[in-house]
Amino acid sequence: MKPHLEVVEHRVAELDDGYTRTANTLLEAVMLSGLTQHQLLIVMAVWRKTYGYNKKIDWIGNEQFAELTGMAPTKCSTAKNELIRMGVLTQVGRQVGMNKNISEWKTKVNGFGKTFTRSVKLTFTKSVKTNLPN
Repeated sequence: MKPHLEVVEHRVAELDDGYTRTANTLLEAVMLSGLTQHQLLIVMAVWRKTYGYNKKIDWIGNEQFAELTGMAPTKCSTAKNELIRMGVLTQVGRQVGMNKNISEWKTKVNGFGKTFTRSVKLTFTKSVKTNLPN
């Protein structure tokens, strides 16, 4: 018996096959925003479906998101709606796109988030220590 040999396809990314143009400021803001993995995948899918086709906004269904991200359509819908509420994505009717006005985002990049900054922690700790009874 001969062992079964599997053919492996080697894929190489080439700019000639297409690319998605994104402003560095936008990319850096996304990296600093503290998005979850699901939210980040949706942002990348929106970039691909909009900026990848030189569009600012486009209709992207949950099935399309699922195909691009490997997530379940319901999880795609949840993450997309979170990003809209956070102001990272904009929605006009059934179309969605990136909100390029980063100052409108309700994310860590603008001081929103679940964790306190170091300066707030220090100030809070000092005020608690000075107000504790002896």
